Amino acid sequence: MFAMAAASHALKARLDVNKTLLGETDDLIATVTVTNDTGKAVFVPKWQMPSQRLEGDLFEITQNGHRAEYIGRVIKRAAPAASDYVRLAPGASIQGQTELSRHYDLLDGGEYLIAFRMNLGSELISELRRPSDVVRSEIVSVWRDAPVRVKEDLSSINVMVGAALSTVGCGSSDNVTNAFNAATTYATNSKNYMQTHTASNVGPRYTTWFGTPTTTYVSTVTNHFVKIEDAFLNKAVTINCTCTDNYYAYVYKNQPYIIYVCNAYRSAPTTGTDSKAGTLIHEMSHFTVVADTDDWAYGQTSCKKLATRETKSTDNADSH
Repeated sequence: MFAMAAASHALKARLDVNKTLLGETDDLIATVTVTNDTGKAVFVPKWQMPSQRLEGDLFEITQNGHRAEYIGRVIKRAAPAASDYVRLAPGASIQGQTELSRHYDLLDGGEYLIAFRMNLGSELISELRRPSDVVRSEIVSVWRDAPVRVKEDLSSINVMVGAALSTVGCGSSDNVTNAFNAATTYATNSKNYMQTHTASNVGPRYTTWFGTPTTTYVSTVTNHFVKIEDAFLNKAVTINCTCTDNYYAYVYKNQPYIIYVCNAYRSAPTTGTDSKAGTLIHEMSHFTVVADTDDWAYGQTSCKKLATRETKSTDNADSH
């Protein structure tokens, strides 16, 4: 079974699944083929192709009109470099495969509607700039023959535990305590600024990163910083330093308040641009019970460009 992208884009995405009828314990494997149907080379972001371990929420999956929860890693990476792209010649294809049931909550019985998406609109490389932000496959329907579970209230996780910072596998180069304290200060300062300004006077400190201020968007960003500060001040936070990947850090959105820091974090300054403290702010914003942000752009240049798309900039972790 497969689906081809319906819209006319420089890239076309095709989604294949190994089964369209799943038993209660069956895994669902997705294979994505991206094809360049233009007459010139296109650069495809490696992190937006499926692999054994997804590095972001790459699929749109719904059941009964509700999004299936993405339970994989949400990663802070450096601004993309040339090595982060695959050059796709005219007519050429690239393929990736992943186990969707490992990265999404697909345990309930019923019909799942699944599509792959690739976000291109905020990238710096000119070949990736298209009228549409997103290249999508068409939708594939999959049915799981299983009961529907009683949903748990995940908002209560770690909430009753008093404020505390714990670490796993951290050393002196991780500088966790200073980074944590600086992140808390950043969050408090940002919250105070937002709470003392309105859409009419937030100024460039807001507009540079989040775009044109409206009452709704300003309220959204204010609420984000209220919850980010609350997490640093009042929740039991764990910093896990055992990651050896080359990005800054990652979290699982449904596992507050555990932050895994990686190699790029260790070499970063404690404060400032792409710092240890900034990384902790970025990752804290991702948790579903905090701000539930996504990764639409990385780095100052891309984030400033993203500010023209307020729906995305206010949802972008690196913009915070």
